[in-house]
Amino acid sequence: MSGALRHELRTRQLNELEAMQAMFSIDGSFVCRDEESLQLMKVVVDSCSSPEQFVDEGLPELSFEITKDALYSVIFNLPKDYPHRPLHCRIEWQQGTRAEHEYINGNLRQYADSLAGEESAMQVLEKAGEIFTEILNDKKQEEAEAEALRQDSKPMFVRDAGQKALGRRLIYFHHIINPTKRQCVQEWAVQLKLGGYSKIGWPGIVVVEGPEECCQEYVRCLQRLRWKQIVVRGEEIEPCPNGMSIDQMRKMHYGFEELDCNGMSELAERCRKAGLEELFLTGMKIYRNSDKEGEQASESKTTGRRKN
Repeated sequence: MSGALRHELRTRQLNELEAMQAMFSIDGSFVCRDEESLQLMKVVVDSCSSPEQFVDEGLPELSFEITKDALYSVIFNLPKDYPHRPLHCRIEWQQGTRAEHEYINGNLRQYADSLAGEESAMQVLEKAGEIFTEILNDKKQEEAEAEALRQDSKPMFVRDAGQKALGRRLIYFHHIINPTKRQCVQEWAVQLKLGGYSKIGWPGIVVVEGPEECCQEYVRCLQRLRWKQIVVRGEEIEPCPNGMSIDQMRKMHYGFEELDCNGMSELAERCRKAGLEELFLTGMKIYRNSDKEGEQASESKTTGRRKN
């Protein structure tokens, strides 16, 4: 990269930072994270009489943050060749969960990458506000609806369930974050004598095993809650042989456990150890060569291996 281009990029960085500072410093929401580096940058850039000879080796990256409505802050880091390359950004939200931070920051990174080549701090800040507002509104609406539906969607008592067939389901969700819904996922599984796991965050995954009638009732109850996406992607049904009980046929533990938002690998490993790797892979749309035809199956109920 030529000295003139480096000088141009650093000048554009300073101009953008000063513009953001002018807009957001009145209410104290703008903070330069390294004032000393900023002043050094200004001196080096302004004192350069020949941009072609400009050298910025040793100059630090500029960094600043803007706090919005005392709720969250967006941290901006400007790489030395920004805006030729995209800026780095992340949100800090004290009340946000780790999964929510990952969701917001992942979307911000993708958006910032799409704006490479132009000054984008203001656009990224506005995008952060849009995503943050969307999450807040979704949480409020989901909490109200989930609590109401929680009272109306309690599992029906399944009389004498469990001695006809053992069922398994892998259920895929766009996300599982809402505390009330997470409670429903766990409580209803326990009430219906289903064992298994839920992996919260983006995406959300639920794997359950137990009496087939109870699996069906469990899915019906969950579908009545408001989700952005809920799909039964994996299903197994095993008839219960004479002389055996459902509990003797279980491969997963008797009980229900919630895994955190980084628990996908752990869930995969537990399914593998339980002999349910095919169910997990089918549910995640990872097919063996011999199973590729399954990719054409219905999205609403992709069957794993049905044993007769």
